[in-house]
Amino acid sequence: EHYEILQQIEERNTKYDNSSLFTVFKFLDWNVMLFVLLFFVLLLWTTISDERSPTSTIIFLVTKPIRFQSIYCTKWAYNLIISYSLLLISGGLIFFIATLIGGLGEAQYPILIYATDRIEEHFFFSNANNAYFYFESLAALLVKSGILIIAQIFFLNSLFSFIGKLMKNHYAVIVVTCIVVMTGYSFGNYYIDMASSVYNPFIYFDTWNIVDGWKSIEASNRNVNFLSGIIILFISGSLLFCLGLLSKRKVSR
Repeated sequence: EHYEILQQIEERNTKYDNSSLFTVFKFLDWNVMLFVLLFFVLLLWTTISDERSPTSTIIFLVTKPIRFQSIYCTKWAYNLIISYSLLLISGGLIFFIATLIGGLGEAQYPILIYATDRIEEHFFFSNANNAYFYFESLAALLVKSGILIIAQIFFLNSLFSFIGKLMKNHYAVIVVTCIVVMTGYSFGNYYIDMASSVYNPFIYFDTWNIVDGWKSIEASNRNVNFLSGIIILFISGSLLFCLGLLSKRKVSR
């Protein structure tokens, strides 16, 4: 039995190497992505707060004044594209460097996935965690994580734009956005056992714990999963976008 344990430890150390796939895995497992998203908010995204309505003394001979809704949609789309582009470039660069150092890695390496109940025959049960589990390939989980991150950026972009529509000061918008994100994330994880936690978009920022199913164990709710996260984040982001588009802010002349 002691020899088998040593073999398992040796195999684990061999598998968890410096390859690009395992580098991304560790990046997500440590939840570094949450800090990256906040970094985007702090340094990269512009805000609607700099809008000013045209003065009544300006006469438009040929063209009409640009509507606030057009400015809002343009900035929202611009911020979203820039965020996706920067994430793709930075992620691709890290992946390329890690591949040069340690190779691609084993895409089919099995990762343990937790579940609150047994759905299929190949599910196992863990007495230590009081949960069912099965195994899924590392590559598949990384793809799911990427899709979830896309949904997270979509939601954050809409949240930031909506707050920027309500406030005038650029730095105040950044601070309020960060406070809302951190408060929602802390509140959602503290009261994660509530039935309504599934509708809290902020709990889906814990990327890897959502993808590997551990969040559903903490919440004792099978609906707190990858698919629910995608739906909730995109729906919430769309609602925030529409609210920002329809809301009107009083601007002093």
